[in-house]
Amino acid sequence: MIRAIRSIGFLFFVGALAAGCATASGGLSRSRDLHATTRVAADGARVLVVGPAVLMHVDVDGRDDLALYTVARKDGTETDCTGPLTGERKHLRPGVANLVNLTVPDGQAVCIAVEPNTRTASVAWHARRIDGGAVSGHGPALALEDIGGR
Repeated sequence: MIRAIRSIGFLFFVGALAAGCATASGGLSRSRDLHATTRVAADGARVLVVGPAVLMHVDVDGRDDLALYTVARKDGTETDCTGPLTGERKHLRPGVANLVNLTVPDGQAVCIAVEPNTRTASVAWHARRIDGGAVSGHGPALALEDIGGR
């Protein structure tokens, strides 16, 4: 019961946060923004975003320990997350919105994985695709078009 209440509270939090992010974008096209959620389990990492993009924030539900890291993009799937890291692994603070503002260049992907003491976690994130290194234009879409089904 408590878990259900926490989940409902998290959904309201994510909805309010998404509304805030959408209004903060000013005159930019909403088609470049991605607001998504997923569950991450101990059985494997997930790709959140592939470049070129800016990962703006990652919200972690509850007290789950997660790590964010970048890898070389091969096919834009979870298989990429098993490759060597291209940057340092960063710990995400549980239970809060983690402001990331990470620019992801073309040819790289951002992955998220649970830390060893965690079994599963729920996350929500906001990313914006970029065109030619600038936050304008109509560049290629971010990966994970089907993220809502996961």
